[in-house]
Amino acid sequence: MGVWGWWAFEIFTLIASYLGGEVLAGQTIMRSLGLLTFMIPVGFSMATTIKVGHFIGIANLPAIQYYFYTSMCLAIAVAAAQILALMLAETGFQSIFTTKDSDVAKQMHLAWPLFMVFVFFDTT
Repeated sequence: MGVWGWWAFEIFTLIASYLGGEVLAGQTIMRSLGLLTFMIPVGFSMATTIKVGHFIGIANLPAIQYYFYTSMCLAIAVAAAQILALMLAETGFQSIFTTKDSDVAKQMHLAWPLFMVFVFFDTT
């Protein structure tokens, strides 16, 4: 799965390179933000994996269900928090990498709603 995800990002970069420099720059910036938003819940994922694996080992079904439910609620809460932060600070995140009136910022603004959907599913 990791290799397929890596290849998908590379293929998207290759496709964006044929669409122009502004599109490629916007895609690269959003790729970096996507990787950042992915790395935040990775710690929660590892902790949950360890706890659920421990309770599978001792065959404690109620604890497995509890930690699974808790981790899914936490994943949705983290995804919602990330999306809220990205929505409220859209121009702020874009201005870190480019000026407000540039063509790159305009391209990123067009793709921003789809990026929010990507962040939600990638986080959970």
